[in-house]
Amino acid sequence: MKLPFDHFDLIARWYDRLIGAPEEGHLRALLEVRPGQWVLDVGGGTGRHAADLAAAGARVIVCDLSRQMAQQARQKALTAVL
Repeated sequence: MKLPFDHFDLIARWYDRLIGAPEEGHLRALLEVRPGQWVLDVGGGTGRHAADLAAAGARVIVCDLSRQMAQQARQKALTAVL
């Protein structure tokens, strides 16, 4: 069933504050991210995790269905696609 609205579009602006920051470095260590490595963050939303990976030198692309979530990721200087 498709809802008549995308709730992620509605909360995107406040999502990071509502959910809280992820544990810094946890995903980076788990993935063994290296500078220059490409990472596709599918369902990456606002780029909460992608920002940490990019800070480690990874080339990150955030992919999300929500336009507003992708826009929030772009505001963090991340590449985001729908």
